[in-house]
Formats: sequence, C-alpha cells, structure tokens
Amino acid sequence: MDAMMIHFRTQHGSVLDAGLARVILPGVMLMALVASPVLAQSQDVTERVRALFTSKCADCHGAELKKPKGGLGNIEHVQALLANAKYVKRFDPANSLLYQYLDGSQTPQMPKGDDPLTLDELKLVRE
Repeated sequence: MDAMMIHFRTQHGSVLDAGLARVILPGVMLMALVASPVLAQSQDVTERVRALFTSKCADCHGAELKKPKGGLGNIEHVQALLANAKYVKRFDPANSLLYQYLDGSQTPQMPKGDDPLTLDELKLVRE
C-alpha cells in the first residue's frame, strides 16, 4: 500500500509536505502563544494610558477641541501621539517633551491647574 502524501498550500502558493508542516507548525503555534499575552499586555497599557489622558488631559488637549492648547490635540489617540516625534521619543521618556511636562522637568507641569500625575501614573506613561 502506497503512503498517501499530504500537502499544504502556503499563502504564496508553495507546497509544503506533511513532514515539513509537522516540524514548522508547532513552532508557529508556540510563537503565537508567546506573542499573544505580550500583545494583550501592550493593548491593556495603551488602553490605560488612553483612559488616563482622557481623564487628565482631554479638557485642554482633546480631539474635540478646535484649538487645543500648545498645538497638541488628540491626546486620547495614543498611537497617533506615539508617532508625534515633536513630543514623544519612543522608549526614551527622559527625552520626550510630553513626559517632561508630565513629570515637571519642563514647565508648566501638566496637567496644568490640576494635581500632578502620581508616581504610578507616570510609570504607566513610561511603559
């Protein structure tokens, strides 16, 4: 009796035989399992920062304002804020203008007219 050859077609039309697929698929599944909690954690941090900025900053820097203070609007849109090189140096909060305003190393300390962010809130923003 001839062994039946099983093939898997990849996204690009290439054919993978069952033996190779048995070797590759567990690795792909493992990477997905490892990456999934990291992505979930990243999304959780982003959501928590968005909620913090909405509650503490949106009155002066919100998306709904026609003239946001300091020219910084959309404070609630964290991904757009992260892409704003004028205010944010990714993975370098000490040199990020936004973080400097929040921690008081730039004046006026933000949020202006409100209590400064707590150490836990600053830690969240650094993440």
